[in-house]
Amino acid sequence: MLCLRNMEKDIEAILDLELVAKQLARELANQSSDKAMVLALYGELGAGKTTFMQTLAKELGVVDTVNSPTFVVMKSYDLKDQPWQKLIHIDAYRIEDEDEMDVIKLPEIMQDPGNLIGIEWADKVSKYLPEDVVNLHFNLDNRSRTLSINGL
Repeated sequence: MLCLRNMEKDIEAILDLELVAKQLARELANQSSDKAMVLALYGELGAGKTTFMQTLAKELGVVDTVNSPTFVVMKSYDLKDQPWQKLIHIDAYRIEDEDEMDVIKLPEIMQDPGNLIGIEWADKVSKYLPEDVVNLHFNLDNRSRTLSINGL
């Protein structure tokens, strides 16, 4: 079993992401909070942020197709038999002003402990991120990928 606390892992295949997503879901489920659980995903285009959210959604039992919400900014998926009622996938890539997140009511969404929120391009909405955010940094270098996780 992987220990994800302050972990860095080379991602060589989708299976590696699936293993990390499965373990992350387990570790997050064991943490309690009076607010939403927030995952902040960082990395350049093509580094694996959306693929990670897709694999995490699959691990949580989402049967819908999970695509990047780049143009709609946010998509929500109902969860069953999980500590959360919803997986909320946000893509802040097109956000030019952090205050645009007020339109989707991000501050309110983050108050609900029934939400697990994954935010791609989290650096664009840093003022909204809680102190206890879980940071996932995806690094892409000459076709190799590394995922660093901290904040668990």
